[in-house]
Amino acid sequence: MPKLGFGASIAGQQVLHLAKTTLDLADRGLARRKHLDQSGQDERHHLAPVREYISRGVTPAQELLEKYHGAWNGRVEPLFEEYAY
Repeated sequence: MPKLGFGASIAGQQVLHLAKTTLDLADRGLARRKHLDQSGQDERHHLAPVREYISRGVTPAQELLEKYHGAWNGRVEPLFEEYAY
C-alpha cells in the first residue's frame, strides 16, 4: 500500500475495491444513524473528500507526490499554501 496506493492488493483483493466497499458501508451506516446538522444534512457529507479520492483512484499521498515531482518542482513550500485551512 505505501508504494502502490490503491493499486495494491490485500489477500487477493485490490485496495481500491476494498476502499469502495468500505465507503459504501460507511455511507449506509451514516444514513441509518440519521444524525442531522442544523441545515438538515446527515453525516455522509463528511465522506465527500474520501469519495473524491476513491473516484479518482488516487490516494492523498499519491496526489502530493505527483505535485511534488511535477508542478511544485521538488519543493514542499507549496504544500503549506495549497493545503492550509
